[in-house]
Amino acid sequence: MHYKRLAASTSAPYSGDRLKELSDQSIRRPHIRTYSGKGNPQYWNDLARAIFAKGDRSFSLALDHPTQLGLDIRRVSKGETRELDVYADARVVGTVGQIGTPIQLLRDAQALLEGLPLDQINMSQTINQTAIWLGGLYHTVARMRGFDTAALQGTFQNDVIKEAISRGTINLPVEKALGLSLEFILWGTQHLPRMRKINVCGYHIEEAGANEVQTIAYTMHTAIRYLDPLYRAAAEGRITRKQFETIASEITFFMSAGKKLFSQIAKFNALADLWHQTLTNRYGIPPQKGDRHRFTFGVQTDSISLQANYPVFNFARIMLGILSATLGGTASIQTPPISEAYSIPSVEEQWLMRLFQETILEESDILANLAEARMATAPMAREFKAAAEAELERVLAIENLSEAIGVIRGNLTRVMAARDQGIESGAIKVVGRNFKVSDAQAHLPHFAGIPYPIEEVATSDLVSSYLDNYDAAIAARDASKAERCIDALREAARKGEPVMPAILDAIQAGVAVGEGFDVLREVWGTYQFGDLASADTRSVIYDLQTPERQRLRERVSAFATRAGRQPRILLTNVQSDGHNNALRQLTAFLTDHGFTAECLGLFQTPDAVVKAAIEGDVHIIGISEYGNAYRQAVPRILELLAEKGSTEIKVVLGGIVHEEDRQSLRAKGVAAIFPAGQGSLIEIAHALMDILEK
Repeated sequence: MHYKRLAASTSAPYSGDRLKELSDQSIRRPHIRTYSGKGNPQYWNDLARAIFAKGDRSFSLALDHPTQLGLDIRRVSKGETRELDVYADARVVGTVGQIGTPIQLLRDAQALLEGLPLDQINMSQTINQTAIWLGGLYHTVARMRGFDTAALQGTFQNDVIKEAISRGTINLPVEKALGLSLEFILWGTQHLPRMRKINVCGYHIEEAGANEVQTIAYTMHTAIRYLDPLYRAAAEGRITRKQFETIASEITFFMSAGKKLFSQIAKFNALADLWHQTLTNRYGIPPQKGDRHRFTFGVQTDSISLQANYPVFNFARIMLGILSATLGGTASIQTPPISEAYSIPSVEEQWLMRLFQETILEESDILANLAEARMATAPMAREFKAAAEAELERVLAIENLSEAIGVIRGNLTRVMAARDQGIESGAIKVVGRNFKVSDAQAHLPHFAGIPYPIEEVATSDLVSSYLDNYDAAIAARDASKAERCIDALREAARKGEPVMPAILDAIQAGVAVGEGFDVLREVWGTYQFGDLASADTRSVIYDLQTPERQRLRERVSAFATRAGRQPRILLTNVQSDGHNNALRQLTAFLTDHGFTAECLGLFQTPDAVVKAAIEGDVHIIGISEYGNAYRQAVPRILELLAEKGSTEIKVVLGGIVHEEDRQSLRAKGVAAIFPAGQGSLIEIAHALMDILEK
């Protein structure tokens, strides 16, 4: 199959007519979303119903890692406390319901959506690899409650490619996961016609380090990787041309909105024009009136710019993101709370940011000045688009998807390194890190009188009730019927047949998401991150020469002379956390400064970490964690090291580590804790040397 090159658009970018067309498309007020969820489905339902009662109709559901990955959360045995429970899959320990809502069963989806008029709301769900199962659950609940599924509106984040590039929440082989995404898109076109079946995510690519040009190129590359197989299917008669055009017109995007106001507006403009050009020239879809070539996107204001030092200033960073997104024509906005740089936000903080967005949109005139903003940034948008087209051609020339992902990951690692070096040198100013402020400005204000919609509840209590209900549901189902449905799913996967019919039957039989995806991994295998994570970082990318870096290299060299080998560190995620950007950056930095640094990969159990550390004869285990799994995983790693007589191996922890946990972790033997947003790479490296030199 030959495709047309991405030739220049037949209409000049940002000519008067084109500019008016883009502006007319974006005049609507953006939906305001609150990205939330934890503990159990009832907690999210309480918040959603409170928002609905207020008159809002837009919701954003966060799902926990076991749900997104499709992990089995069954407990083999219950301990005296929940921390002593034994699970069928050790990777879920400490992760169920921690940074999202657990949705494993039909009864969970029913509880999640209870009392909500599904034909009146717009629902965004962050799912990805398991979108086909969660989409089946949503469809099943709607039908059971008598709603016309053709009237349902919302978006499924169903982008597995960006998971492999940046976010890491994928454990099926990329090609198989891509096949599931495409099957859900095709099924949903018939059964959920008004819902967006895929949300291509440039957000996470930008969060992994991409600059504006890379964001445009790699986001479009991802979209094309979904559309090309469907274009072939239409050309070969496996789907109709009309089906293909419908799918292409329904693709939406999820983007980051950063603090560089004009370059961000230009980025959105360039993406809109490149999307129009791609549909017209690559796929031959003629422009039509209406929404056929609309670049429809939602945003989250970027989290990577938020700082743990002086977090009150994060309000300014978030406000700039809201402005750039709105002036760029976004359809929806969700903002992280100002504390997201160092903690998992509370519902009060999430509600505060919702009110913050409403204030900006209601009390400013930005919605009335979209055309002016686009005109002002048009020259910059043209530059971005031209450079992005060249980069897009380079990555599309790599036919093998996994190889292309590896190249993109390496490029992102190098750009992130350049950014880090810019901050370290002072060329890039960040208030609170390399730009000093007085201590009087350091504290968060007290927010009184905010009408929070629901009472905050301890996550541990919510999770305990959820797990008890889950166990009861599994015990009460028709076991033989569930097993037959699991067997049917296995058979469909083995034969390469569509799996959605078997999934829908399994849902009705009470089969859990984790059980179903265990079967798919059994048949298709798993996606291995280890090689990719290390391959990204084998070339020298941290080349800034400073006195502090020279001193670090001298310390490393002196240690190697004394010890007879380089300082060796094993870096890893634990349990079901897939965030890996920090791991890749630290691996690259340490390698470039004389350490022997190995990135073990993602989803590692304590047993696997300790085994690799002992076999690798490392000095330090470094754990990166952005959920709450460290509370069980890190003490277990320390216990295993003691049991095996390897207490000389030190353990350090970085990421979102709650302040109330730090003292107890240090008392148990954690040598150092590096909270998210605090400390540069050079400071972390010197701290590691302090540990080694003791």
